[in-house]
Amino acid sequence: MRNLTRIAFIVLGSIAFMYFTELGDFNPFSFGFYWSIFTAIIITLSIDRLVPSILKFNAKKMEKQIILNYKQNEKLLFESGSNHFKGVEGIGGKLFLTDKRLVFKSHKLNFQNHEEEFDPSQIENIENSNGKKFNFEYQGKLEKFIVDSPKEWIKQLESFKSP
Repeated sequence: MRNLTRIAFIVLGSIAFMYFTELGDFNPFSFGFYWSIFTAIIITLSIDRLVPSILKFNAKKMEKQIILNYKQNEKLLFESGSNHFKGVEGIGGKLFLTDKRLVFKSHKLNFQNHEEEFDPSQIENIENSNGKKFNFEYQGKLEKFIVDSPKEWIKQLESFKSP
């Protein structure tokens, strides 16, 4: 499915490139139809590779700037970059698990900046919904996250459940 999406992106990007360059001063057709298609595909493939790399680099940079203020005698157990869903927006930030709490702290480039704290012993119905997503219920509300290793997060959170 991912390859099909990529092919559709290349085709649509090529068509858009040819259409918009036709509107401007640069006419790709002056070099020939096949040359314009080749150029459009090369540009589209470059963007397809470049944009995700830039976004990933910036996300890692933003992650390093997010620091948790620890409470007294609190120990960090696990942390990673994360998206926390509030409505339809996936808010980028970092998820921290300490021996006392689970904390999501957003980075400053979001529309909905927030810091949210959860008591791990009150978290219920933890599940890996698919891929990198995991969900849980907290005080009757469904909380949704995307992390790199959801199975590890689930394992860590389930360790707080009483036997």
